[in-house]
Amino acid sequence: MNIPTNDLLIEIGSEELPALLIKRLSDDISNNLSNLLQENNLPFSEVNIFYTPRRVTFIVKDLAEKQNDSVVKRKGPLCKAAFDADGKPTQVALGFAKSCGVDISEIARVESDKGERLHYVENKTGQAAITLLPKIVEQAITNLRQYTFMRWQNYDYKYLRPVHWFVLLYGDKVVPAELFGIKSNNLTYGHRFLADKAIALTNTKHYASALENQGKVLVDVNTRLHSIKQKLNDLAKSKNAKVVMPESLLNENANLTEWPVAVLCEFDKNFLQVPDEVLISAMQSHQKSFALKDSQGNLLPYFIFISNTPAADMSLIIKGNEKVMHARLSDAAFLYKEDLQTTFAHYEEALGNTLLHKQLGSLQLKVMRMQKIAGHLAAVLACDVAETKRAALWSKLDLNSQTVFEFPELQGIIGGYYAASKKHPEAIYTAIKQHYLPNSRDAVLPNTKLGQVLSITDKIDNIVSIFAIGKAPTSKKDPFAIRRAALGVIRLALEKSHNFDLADLIDVAQTSHTDTTKFVSKDIKTDILNFFKERLKAYCITQGIDNKVLEAVLQVSDISNLCDVSARVEALQQFSKLPQAQSLISLHKRVHNILRKNFNENHQDLSAQDKLTTDSEVILITAVNKVEATLQEMLKQQDYPKLLSELLTLEAPIASFFEKVMVMADDPTERQQRLCLLFRIRQLFKGIADFSLLQVG
Repeated sequence: MNIPTNDLLIEIGSEELPALLIKRLSDDISNNLSNLLQENNLPFSEVNIFYTPRRVTFIVKDLAEKQNDSVVKRKGPLCKAAFDADGKPTQVALGFAKSCGVDISEIARVESDKGERLHYVENKTGQAAITLLPKIVEQAITNLRQYTFMRWQNYDYKYLRPVHWFVLLYGDKVVPAELFGIKSNNLTYGHRFLADKAIALTNTKHYASALENQGKVLVDVNTRLHSIKQKLNDLAKSKNAKVVMPESLLNENANLTEWPVAVLCEFDKNFLQVPDEVLISAMQSHQKSFALKDSQGNLLPYFIFISNTPAADMSLIIKGNEKVMHARLSDAAFLYKEDLQTTFAHYEEALGNTLLHKQLGSLQLKVMRMQKIAGHLAAVLACDVAETKRAALWSKLDLNSQTVFEFPELQGIIGGYYAASKKHPEAIYTAIKQHYLPNSRDAVLPNTKLGQVLSITDKIDNIVSIFAIGKAPTSKKDPFAIRRAALGVIRLALEKSHNFDLADLIDVAQTSHTDTTKFVSKDIKTDILNFFKERLKAYCITQGIDNKVLEAVLQVSDISNLCDVSARVEALQQFSKLPQAQSLISLHKRVHNILRKNFNENHQDLSAQDKLTTDSEVILITAVNKVEATLQEMLKQQDYPKLLSELLTLEAPIASFFEKVMVMADDPTERQQRLCLLFRIRQLFKGIADFSLLQVG
């Protein structure tokens, strides 16, 4: 039977919610709501989420008007325990009947594998959704964790901000309920300044349009984001400029506004003497404003801020924002200029007094470790060792600067500017600027070799150090961003073709620690390599690599050589798409299965082949000998496409061999020589990967 459905609308109206928490709060409530509806057997299609600074809203689409009817079967005690010798029900039987809510006469008996037992079948009629919803909604909104909630007035209610209204509408009917001391109704409210009045919702269908048209509220965050981007670009065009639009700043502004308005302002050109990054950070972090650049990428003396309220005369708003921005940029310029006056010697001394971690000691010890790791890696990758060590020595000096203290996101960048101001070589100050890159999954990589070496050095030291003190990331926690660091090393190795031995680098990083480091375990290399293996799998997924291909390669190739693994994977991925490759993979599986069941490779004479005299055997042996003759050279050159092409030449001979030859011959010598030939074939395939793990088709 098809149960009628309708949409459910839930809106919690409150004081302005923290912009950085609204999305998480909405997602958590939505997850709670979905789980509770499923637990209560109330079918629905999806939950749509809307939020603004003053509300979180959920529209449950196609929610059933009642629970599905159900049949509940309850298994009772065995009859020999349920009745006495006279056939009268015991307390066991009576207790079971009571738990079912019926008289003992309504309990049936059924046969089971342990004998006859009591059995009760109840046909439950589903309850109406409108009856269940008040409790479900209350639990979904109040059962939240990891939030710092507020209490208001004399109430015991807890929420992120004081609640003012509560809408609970099923179709066109208000669901009677109470939340945070407020009774549910169908009244929502518009923009605090533009349309702060009650808006009656007649049904759930026109919720967004009613708020937009009557309340001056764009309730859909994606609509607000689109509006903000459009307004930013329109204003930028008036100055022939492009907007610096980080996604995080766009999202924050969307979460700060209900009716976004973009306003163009100007600042003093003299501030342009300060590095762009400092000015942009001041605009973004303090004023939530957007910087403008010209077509050459030069910062312009303009900024755009997003207001929540339009005004007939914007001049006062513009003037006020320009005044505040002038103060913010003055502070930032002052900090930067003060830092330029400080000597490198002072910063170097300060490193020794700055604790990195209580189990790892000071930043000075980290820099010393980085110099050792950088020296080793620079030698391997043919980078200037002396320059690399100097870059490592100065890479962390800016962490004690006033500018980085105010704008932590500028670490490294500020260090590069300080090094440039002291007339150090461009290669060094550029490397210092870029050594934190990549600082996210898709971030750009350092564009100089020295910067790439310094970045790998920093990340490897972080990874080894954190593993050494027993703080390796878990499935739930990664407070030191070690997964991101490992991904950065992988990207730098593969995307910049840096061929180094990861295991050796881990050894160097581990031995660079002094006795002051309190190691939880000295045997961490295996754990770190396995960790890198998991990160490599995650990276390959983003690159569209078949996980089976990667697994096949990792069975025969050491994770220590990331470039070699990548070369094998790339070649095998392309190879596996070829039609003839599928036949070869299938034949290999047959070879593998025969050997797995019938062959022990120990103490076998692989060269014996005097019994292999049929045409199919001779042809196959000739083909195998040819590939074997060139295998080592192809492996040395890492020419895996050519190796795979050579393996393809075995496809026809192997197929003919299986068609015309009985491998498990009665003659034990003949049988063993054929198995040895198959073993040689499998070893050829293992030169690049374990083909038994590849899927056919």
